[in-house]
Amino acid sequence: LIESVTDTSVVVKPVKPPEPTFVDVRIVVEPADATLWLSGEPVNSADGVVRLSPEEFERLSLEARAEGYEPFSETWSWEELAAADYELKLSLDKMSAPIETPSIALPDKSARFFEVQQFQKKLYRPAVIDGILKTGSLKAALASLDTNYETEETDFRDKEIIAEYHPPSVQITYPTDGWSTEQQTVNVKGEAYSVNGQPLTALTLLHNGSVAKVFRPTKVDQIAMLIEHEVRLKPGQNDLVLIAANAKSSSQGKHIVVDLSGATEQRLPSAWVVSIGVSEFEGGLTGLPNAAADAAAFASAMQSHKNGRLYGNVQTKQLTGSVSDREILDAFQWLSDNTHDGDVAMVYIASHGLVDRRDNF
Repeated sequence: LIESVTDTSVVVKPVKPPEPTFVDVRIVVEPADATLWLSGEPVNSADGVVRLSPEEFERLSLEARAEGYEPFSETWSWEELAAADYELKLSLDKMSAPIETPSIALPDKSARFFEVQQFQKKLYRPAVIDGILKTGSLKAALASLDTNYETEETDFRDKEIIAEYHPPSVQITYPTDGWSTEQQTVNVKGEAYSVNGQPLTALTLLHNGSVAKVFRPTKVDQIAMLIEHEVRLKPGQNDLVLIAANAKSSSQGKHIVVDLSGATEQRLPSAWVVSIGVSEFEGGLTGLPNAAADAAAFASAMQSHKNGRLYGNVQTKQLTGSVSDREILDAFQWLSDNTHDGDVAMVYIASHGLVDRRDNF
């Protein structure tokens, strides 16, 4: 504050900024073992009293989760809190029992439908499928594998068994679907909780089909998680998907679309090319002298598009002559390590083609 002014000087008196004000907010919830979050932060108070500053939050959001109860989420203004004497009382609603099929509808034959992700960890065995294609027999395929897969039957008509394979519930809480922004980044927030007591094992955030972040629980028995991650948006439409998993199943991804508008600069994609020309073979196969030349020609043709109309950067990796499995796998790993969202990955192969005895090419 200006204390006095003369013709030759100005006297300024320092003013100490006001101390922040705090309010004790008491939260009473039924059931008492519910997990609480207040404005995105876990509530760890033993007596349910949380000290907060009105200057820090314009509004307070409360979320509660408990096994066997419907999730709760609500927002209050400070005026509403003051009218309630800064005490929040809430009672979670129990989850409704599943609707039983009427006896006249022949419940032993009526169909029930489930998401395929619910049983992927239990039933998806790609190595077994490959073995069946090679041998034509499930028994022979299982015998040829190093891994001993569980072969006993599981009765998925049993409600208790089905309940074991219920995936976690998952939501993207911010931003909302269809949200539009001119900011280059957005803080994505999400939540997941178990509906059957199975601890969570991971939350995976995908951005335009690529993994942006994998979140792991901090405790082995954790049944609820809140996540937040900054995502750099590309111009136009951005697809965000959040997937939750436990030890037995994975949820169907929660999907939203975010639009980055007003962006003027758009980067041309990079092209990452693996060009393979196998010209030398073992086992009596005839050599292919032109295969290496074909692979080199394709790589050269792609290099001509560098800094062109389609691609900004073009990188190629050539494998020619007698090419080993290890070299090919390393080249595929090179593609995986370097290709990013919006880029193009190409694989060119010049070699012999064979059809096996089961007509697989």
